[in-house]
Amino acid sequence: MTDPSQPTQLPLFLRNPEAFAAHLADKFQGRSNLDKGDGFTAFACKVLPLCDFWGDMPGPVPSAKRTHDRGIDLVAEHPTRGTHYFGQAKFRMREKADLDDVISKFANFDRTHAQPDGELQLFPEPDARASVYVLVTSTDLSEIRRRYEGSQLPSLTFYRSLEEAGRIQILDGPRLLRHLQALYRQSFIIHPEIDLRLDAPIIHVGSVYLSVVSGAVLRSLFQANGSSLFFENIREFLGVADKKADARGG
Repeated sequence: MTDPSQPTQLPLFLRNPEAFAAHLADKFQGRSNLDKGDGFTAFACKVLPLCDFWGDMPGPVPSAKRTHDRGIDLVAEHPTRGTHYFGQAKFRMREKADLDDVISKFANFDRTHAQPDGELQLFPEPDARASVYVLVTSTDLSEIRRRYEGSQLPSLTFYRSLEEAGRIQILDGPRLLRHLQALYRQSFIIHPEIDLRLDAPIIHVGSVYLSVVSGAVLRSLFQANGSSLFFENIREFLGVADKKADARGG
């Protein structure tokens, strides 16, 4: 069987950065800047919950304030922890000034988030200063980030503080492509071989093999392979034919 890690197993637009960039450019061709921005923000809202760093956060929603959003295009709030994720989606970024602009807006928002409308809050919410900021772009930011991090731009101090606190996630073109490639493989490609670390000796009866796998190993397998682990499982194939029987534990 062909190795599923090979690009030939992927659709054309996911095989390499160039093909992915051309695919996005084609999808947004002819749109106004406003429509392009709204479309890419909607795309980011669908992709972010599928990323490993998103965890159990609910899916983000576009900011309600389109013209006065203070640099925030999308938001997500955890229902119990009160954790907030604030993001900006930029279809294209061409130079370090673009990254500086995004980080500067994050910094301004961070200063006012704990004290809305400039009013002093004696007892701000505990999580108000611990929001996570997310930047999503189709551009490869490796060179732009290198130039930005070597600059003396005022926003760099805030950027460093976010990095040290683990409060920033940058999903640029290459990282975005890697996530989508992994998601596609997990959803559509059956891996020919899976390495298992067993916690008990194998019981072998005829063509049946029985052993025990720890929850930690199963979790790592699912993170690597997703639902493709169950593609050849007979119960997954048959589905639930009788909801009443299923409710009874049938």
